[in-house]
Amino acid sequence: MIQDVDNLGGMNEVVKVRNGYARNFLLPRHLAVENSPANRKQLEERMKQVKKKEDKMLAEVLDLPQADHASVNTDRAYARSLSAFVGSAVALP
Repeated sequence: MIQDVDNLGGMNEVVKVRNGYARNFLLPRHLAVENSPANRKQLEERMKQVKKKEDKMLAEVLDLPQADHASVNTDRAYARSLSAFVGSAVALP
């Protein structure tokens, strides 16, 4: 999937649909691409870039100044929960 589609799937998910639905609705509207080895490789590369970006953002959050230990611990817990949430939102078969 290139974009989220209600009642079908989210961006970067691989979903199975009937040929006619893909050919007549999803592909012409650029909502999805065919599940080919080349497209799958592009998806994996895109997911690696997203993961790298998320890791960088998480590292920035975790490297906050140690002025207030309570807020830093809260920020770390939030960053970990955010990372877990974002990681679970993307599904690769």
